[in-house]
Amino acid sequence: MLIPVGADGPRRRLPIVTIALIVLNCLIHANTSWRADRSDRRLMTTVGPLIGIESEIERALLQDTMGDRRVPTRPRELIILGWTTDTVEQSWFWQEYEAGRVEPVTTKRWQEWHERRGAYQAAWDEHFHVKWGFRKSSFNPLTLFSSMFLHADFWHLLGNMLFLWAVGVNVEISWGRAHFLLTYLGGGVVAAASFGVLTGSDVPLIGASGAVATLMGAFLVRHFWTKLRFFCFFIHVGIVRLPAWVFIPFWVVEQIRGLNAAPIHGGGGVAFSAHLGGFFAGVLIAVLMRFTGVQAKLEPELERADHAREKARHLEEAELHQQRGDGFGLVDSLRAALAEDPSDAELHGRLLDELITRGRHEEASTLGIERLKEHWKARRVREYLQLLSRLDRDMPNATLPSDLRLRAASALTETQPHLAARHLHRLLTDAPPGDPLKKKALTEYAALLERLGDSAGARAAREQLRQS
Repeated sequence: MLIPVGADGPRRRLPIVTIALIVLNCLIHANTSWRADRSDRRLMTTVGPLIGIESEIERALLQDTMGDRRVPTRPRELIILGWTTDTVEQSWFWQEYEAGRVEPVTTKRWQEWHERRGAYQAAWDEHFHVKWGFRKSSFNPLTLFSSMFLHADFWHLLGNMLFLWAVGVNVEISWGRAHFLLTYLGGGVVAAASFGVLTGSDVPLIGASGAVATLMGAFLVRHFWTKLRFFCFFIHVGIVRLPAWVFIPFWVVEQIRGLNAAPIHGGGGVAFSAHLGGFFAGVLIAVLMRFTGVQAKLEPELERADHAREKARHLEEAELHQQRGDGFGLVDSLRAALAEDPSDAELHGRLLDELITRGRHEEASTLGIERLKEHWKARRVREYLQLLSRLDRDMPNATLPSDLRLRAASALTETQPHLAARHLHRLLTDAPPGDPLKKKALTEYAALLERLGDSAGARAAREQLRQS
């Protein structure tokens, strides 16, 4: 047995809509379950008398032939709503009986049957789930939506909400709240329509499973490789993780098998047709979002908004730490804010200042080196040279990688040869023995000194190059 508990993936944003849907479903169930229970009890009081007189009629009238033929007996189902989707099937015989063609309507037995039948039908029509669930025979657009928030019992609700949480969070984070909610509600409508088209039952459809199945279809397309987490009771007790491409197709096959096993009445309490209709609606929505470019446009915007929101939160925390005099907390918050927006030069400078001020030179050096590499990769030469000069000024004893010095010298050779020579001299001073860049630095250093008129220094550099 597998109980869904969630899915892998980043939680950069609180899944407000998913949480709201779960809370709303729970609140509605808590407020309506007693109404459904009261409807069940009323219906139960009418079923016994009706079955009793119908059994009496069948024993009396279905034993003998009527004219030159025998009245056919068809299987009857008279199951109480709430724990099944089976319904009362009006057989040919009862249609004929009600019309008075089997037994005159003036007989006491017919009138008693008609009275009990009427009491049952009234209790059925007034049943809470019958009124607010989706029924194709009495179509009401409102029930397309109300049916999504009604559940037969606690376990029905729990199963749907667990799956809603497992697949809904990632879809909401990927697509945003508005698109997620439209997908959920639209999929629920398609699921109800599929139930009406593919099944012959007139028992009302209730439950969020059709809408949740839509999210499962969207999850399969959008998060194909993402693993779903389940609590397992079979063989291994604990958390197991199954990829979406493994679990969801297996679930779809089970729905198809269930529908084929009970195509008329919908599956003995499980609306397989609604599940399949919702699932394929979710797949279609996800495919359209991907190939129309909506997803490619929407998700980066959501990601940027997430980063901006997280950055602002970390900066607020940094201000609080600064007010309290908590240097470690301040640095950690600034570092977290910079991780959300690495391109913020001002924030980078502030973090570097804090590290240098607090004597954390090793961390400052590491941060500076990372930033230098980013500047060079982005061809921001001016920012690169400014940061390198700052590191030399504020941390004169820090040792930087040779390639960073060599790049600076190359960039300054034509415009500022004296500064280029200084970087090369620093490289030669700091470089460890056996540094492969040392020979190249010596060559360039000798050429620069010659150009600057320092012939003795150039000869010394060439002599050192020969000895190396």
